Amino acid sequence: MKKITIAIDGFSSTGKSTLAKQLAQKLLYVYVDSGAMYRAVALYVLEKKLINGGELNTPKMIIELPNISIAFEHNMDINSFDVYLNDVKVSKAIRSMEVSNAVSIVAAIPQVRQQLVRLQQQMGAQKGIVMDGRDIGTVVFPNAELKLFMTASANIRAKRRYDELSTNSSSPSLQEVLDNINLRDELDSTRKDSPLLKSNDAIEFDNSQLSQEQQFEKIMELVNSYFRFKEALPEFNLATNQRIDEASDKYGTQFQKVGKKVLGIINKDNRHLCVDVSGLTEVILAEINNGGIQWKYDGVSTPEMKWIIENTKHRMGVSL
Repeated sequence: MKKITIAIDGFSSTGKSTLAKQLAQKLLYVYVDSGAMYRAVALYVLEKKLINGGELNTPKMIIELPNISIAFEHNMDINSFDVYLNDVKVSKAIRSMEVSNAVSIVAAIPQVRQQLVRLQQQMGAQKGIVMDGRDIGTVVFPNAELKLFMTASANIRAKRRYDELSTNSSSPSLQEVLDNINLRDELDSTRKDSPLLKSNDAIEFDNSQLSQEQQFEKIMELVNSYFRFKEALPEFNLATNQRIDEASDKYGTQFQKVGKKVLGIINKDNRHLCVDVSGLTEVILAEINNGGIQWKYDGVSTPEMKWIIENTKHRMGVSL
């Protein structure tokens, strides 16, 4: 079976790394935790005392970047992956609260992101890779065959992170963890360079009420569906198929993929509208009334126009 690239993005503490490891082990793919790479850089910065009072010495950090080496090694004893910073294992050290507080500051520096993105792209050049992070599907691997976007409520994510840290006697309070989660969400979503965004063709997956086992089972169903349908239908896109189903259920009418758009004719506020739901927001392409079709959008291609006209005739009984 042809190997693919699986990109997993999403908010902090949504279980991206756990899921990515499970998928890599199941599919015999290479796993790369991009978040751990940024955490390793943040740990290096802290060790070099380049953050003082929450302020990063950016010029000094940029000078230090060539001195940072990051590697992953499969640990057979725990069936997981250890992270190495300059040949020193730092898997536990990068999960500290101090690193959590510093990582978004470090990741916001364009030179850091540029260097790590280059390294990540080199790792995934041969396919057969699962990578998780904040910008994998949008920046690192925009052409990944399968993209997932993980989300969960901030309170649930904070509780998960708190439980993870509670084995340490000096662990922070639940409120401190929640504050850190909310701060990281804001920093990740608003930074100028590669902000956290859901790719248009990513499948959004809310795991607020799911265990790790339940989540893995559902995601594997998606992965298997991708391979099964991709073999039979080369143009099949799982995210587009999901968007068609969601829009059809929402409006009670059948949507279809036409060219690059996902089109449907709906009744909204007593208006008959042809809308495209292929992007992050709905776009009204045309309004249909007894007088015919009023075009509302300039970027309608000829195949899309033909679809709208034909469906207007058949569904609305409008004479054109």
